[in-house]
Amino acid sequence: MCAQRLADLKAGEYALGGGVVDPLPEDAPFFVKDYYDYYKTERGYHPRSLNSNGDWNVIGCESFMNQPILQYSNEIRSAVLIMHGEKAHSCYFSKDAYAAMIKDSRYTENRELLIKKRDSV
Repeated sequence: MCAQRLADLKAGEYALGGGVVDPLPEDAPFFVKDYYDYYKTERGYHPRSLNSNGDWNVIGCESFMNQPILQYSNEIRSAVLIMHGEKAHSCYFSKDAYAAMIKDSRYTENRELLIKKRDSV
């Protein structure tokens, strides 16, 4: 990350991650097809959208590296519903978040993990 920050400084602009692949290869994984179907079509495309075009800065999420995102989730007192699609490539994160939320917690009675089944790809 430090090397990329230095390269960006020398270039005078941020390197971008690449965005949604275009054109879409026939053998693309289903989640890439879903992204394409949204961000590269009239339904979700916008000329200034980072997701539709050049993507986020390569170092844009650097500040998240040292954040223990789930460390205190078991202290949440209010009700929590986590929903995710079963075939989403990021479904593991919802499962991990739910597991962290109920681990060693006094507040487990108002938690639910809802995984939506998907009939087709």
